[in-house]
Amino acid sequence: MVDQPKAAPDDASSPIGAPPSVVAPDTPPADDAPYPQPPVAADQAGVVSVPLEPPFPPIVDEDDLTSVQTGRESVYGNPRVQRAQPQNRRVPALERLFIRNEINPFDPIGLKFGTMLFLPSLSQGIRATTNVDNSKQGGGATVSETRIRTRLLSDWSRHSVFLNVDAIYARSLSGTAYKEPDANVRGGFRLDLGERMQLTGQAGYHYSQEEASAPTSILGASNRPWVQEFDATLGLRNEFGRFFTDVKTKVDRLTYGQVDLPDGTVISQRDRANTYAGLILRAGYEMSRAIKPFGEIEIGRVSYDQRLDDDGYRRSGSRAALRGGMELDFGEKISGEVALGYLKQSFDDPRLATLDGISADAALKWSPQRGTDVGLGILSRFEAATAPGVSGAIYYQSRLEIRRQVRANLTLNAEVLAFLRDNTDGSGTDHGLGVEAGATYWFNRNLGVDVSARRRITDSKIRFRRTNETSVYVGLTLQR
Repeated sequence: MVDQPKAAPDDASSPIGAPPSVVAPDTPPADDAPYPQPPVAADQAGVVSVPLEPPFPPIVDEDDLTSVQTGRESVYGNPRVQRAQPQNRRVPALERLFIRNEINPFDPIGLKFGTMLFLPSLSQGIRATTNVDNSKQGGGATVSETRIRTRLLSDWSRHSVFLNVDAIYARSLSGTAYKEPDANVRGGFRLDLGERMQLTGQAGYHYSQEEASAPTSILGASNRPWVQEFDATLGLRNEFGRFFTDVKTKVDRLTYGQVDLPDGTVISQRDRANTYAGLILRAGYEMSRAIKPFGEIEIGRVSYDQRLDDDGYRRSGSRAALRGGMELDFGEKISGEVALGYLKQSFDDPRLATLDGISADAALKWSPQRGTDVGLGILSRFEAATAPGVSGAIYYQSRLEIRRQVRANLTLNAEVLAFLRDNTDGSGTDHGLGVEAGATYWFNRNLGVDVSARRRITDSKIRFRRTNETSVYVGLTLQR
């Protein structure tokens, strides 16, 4: 701190009204020295005016209050000598400055409805493909693809809800006749019941057409039957100490459309409709905020609408799974979970053999560096059969997605999809691989162009399940 200026000493040679001189004392004032008096000034009329308050504030330490508050002598009567403070104070490093989050000028703005954000987009493009329906006999075609995607998100301090819609309609413009609708709707919520208790729920609906190379497809059919899937989950998670539990109920519903044969015969496929209801119990331990190992058990039952299928088999039965895994939460770096275990499907009909095998599931997000996102998904599921005496298959699928933002308005993406179907009908295994790469360029916040190319191959011991396809796509996307 700079030394405080003091009034000039009494001197007959100093006229009244002259500016006081500033003197830096060499030694601190004595204990009995009076408080320095303020200067006295006179106006033009010779009237002397005395300021009511000293122009120079007393030196007060931060710890010193009034004498009544401290019980000590007031600093006005006994000023303390202060250490001189440097004037060239240290400047903090640039890294310590507050940096606002960057806003991508090409991100969608959306429409605000109160505390809800609505994000719509519309894509229209043309795809040229060598195998329009990805079947053994599939031919080439030029296809028009229209895609509508919407997201509805909440913006609340507690709790959350969402609703996503993704619908695609493809129709051939030239070449092999083809049309295919595909729609996916999913919504969910999260209720924070306490600091460490959450109630979550999701429900979804998926409409698609059965794959032409699926083992359950009927040879010689003149159409691809539709498949509808309904699913819902409701779970309660509770954390106490370093332990946590998660109880979840799950319901899946599958229905199938009719199959048309060239001779006019119609197969209803109502005997394939079924509902699965299960209970999932998970318990785990929090090793750290980022790593939480867990164990999980699932029990449930599959019930078919018809007690006997068209061939006289009772396909209803029990299902069980035992898994062990880990929840990961390293912030923006790595998040998700991975699990490995064993699953089993039994049937009410003793003529059908029990299905069992390894269960592998994962849903991970990884960001190795800024602007690069990697997603990994793995799933295991049972696939029911329709042939007499055949129990079904265990289906495994893995998907690896890579997204790289080269510039604010340019994004590169790649995807690798692999699957394995372990059949129990004596036909061995089916396996396939699909690779796709593309880019999106945004002219502005609302309009962009998409280009992509893909290659898909399926191999099997059964000839009609072997397929291959190559295609390229160009389209425009409008977003809000």
